[in-house]
Amino acid sequence: MDKNLINNKTTITKSFLPLFSFEKTKRYLNIKIKINDIEEIEWKLFSLTDSLGLVTKSEEIFYRVPKGQLKICFEHPGKNIGELISISPTDNKSFGKLFYLLESRISTLPEAGQFRHTLNLCLEELAIIRKKRKSYIFGSIKFYLDNIECLGDYYLDIEIYPEEEEK
Repeated sequence: MDKNLINNKTTITKSFLPLFSFEKTKRYLNIKIKINDIEEIEWKLFSLTDSLGLVTKSEEIFYRVPKGQLKICFEHPGKNIGELISISPTDNKSFGKLFYLLESRISTLPEAGQFRHTLNLCLEELAIIRKKRKSYIFGSIKFYLDNIECLGDYYLDIEIYPEEEEK
């Protein structure tokens, strides 16, 4: 065989379209508190943020993984768009059980239902949580007032993000 034919041969590499897009990794302090008096907390959040809160519904599917959490979150149940969220705790020794320093990576999934099916082939679903959420923002602090379906309980989820350095 002629060496020139071999050297001129076009190599075709297989490629694929990405199933999801990555956002950058985020680090934040997370605090979760069970709420007994919902009206009082709503009033305090309104007073702090001057907002009635943005109401959304979501469905989160949690998977058994060796470290941290892995979940698919459907922000608009019934639609096929979602997010794959990986959350890993960092060094929590100094915070105890109430405060968690977390690192998360969020990937947008345009075909979340199909991706869920793929994950189910190799990972066990731990839980499906449906919740109604009111979101409030005050600077770099996000407050989420969650009503968890089937539990009927309210939880305040506070995420504190470090201020980004100006460039």
